Amino acid sequence: MDMTTMDMLTTDMTITDMTTTDMITTIITLLVSGMRAGSLSIIGLSYMMLFDAFGVLNIFVSSVIHTDLKMKRSTVKNPFGVQRFEILFGLFNAIFLLFIGMNMLKESLEHLMLEDDHHSGEHGAVVRVPLFWTLIGLGATLISSLGYQNHQQFCLLLKSNSPTSIQGTYNRSNPSKLAAIAQNQFTLASLGCVAGIFFVALFPHADSLDKLVAIGQSIAMFILGGPLTKVLGMILLQTTPPKALEGVEEGIRQLSANNPAILRMERAHVWTNTYGQLIGTLVVSVAKGADEQAILSSIHQRLHGFLDLDAQSEGTGELTVQLVQSH
Repeated sequence: MDMTTMDMLTTDMTITDMTTTDMITTIITLLVSGMRAGSLSIIGLSYMMLFDAFGVLNIFVSSVIHTDLKMKRSTVKNPFGVQRFEILFGLFNAIFLLFIGMNMLKESLEHLMLEDDHHSGEHGAVVRVPLFWTLIGLGATLISSLGYQNHQQFCLLLKSNSPTSIQGTYNRSNPSKLAAIAQNQFTLASLGCVAGIFFVALFPHADSLDKLVAIGQSIAMFILGGPLTKVLGMILLQTTPPKALEGVEEGIRQLSANNPAILRMERAHVWTNTYGQLIGTLVVSVAKGADEQAILSSIHQRLHGFLDLDAQSEGTGELTVQLVQSH
């Protein structure tokens, strides 16, 4: 690693540490304020911000992995480098989102059902919302989303079940600031949590409103965390992404129609190594005496765009083709 790369990595580490520290400080303050005020919606926002803080940390982990050439180097223990650790870290974050969503839903329903017993014949408790720290949390959410493109990789995975669409999205130019927020459902969920808290602040005597907002927050956590956990789990299990096998089969079928020496595809396994990187292994049956070098070249050219095969670029796909002569 050269000095320029080390300087860039050190700068990213310092900025990320500062951002994560500021977010954690805000989270702790919101959590304590929510407990003092008896506001579950404030506690829900602090949990959502903790998920955002883990997302910023995940960005730092990814930047270290993609910057350090030693980590990307193929070894016997890690044939494709250590890029899959960022998927593993992302899965931990997704499971955390599911866990806090389950915990929030449980607490909110319990408080909502027991509310009448505690306040029968009396006015509901006044919910005092710490608006200042809520605004700080709003600012931290926007900074992490616009400045660091927080959870963007998660959004790309959830946007489409097709890996080709995912890779195509990686190659597109950066959207505008407003479009970046609109396309990031995780940022929208955090902003929705903030909006719900401001709504609670307008009606401080409606104690049940705070519980209903917290239930809405927990539902949003489930809606986001469930599919994300499923997709990341499938990546770790090296499951073939939807439509990936169909695309490879269609490509080989077209080649076979143009070249009679290509008989059929015997086996294929396509899986995702890390964000935007597909690994493919094919076994193709060819006629006896066929020009194998020409066939290999045609297969790579045909699947070049589908698997994003480019040896000169970082994070591109890999394709291994085995030709079997038919007797």
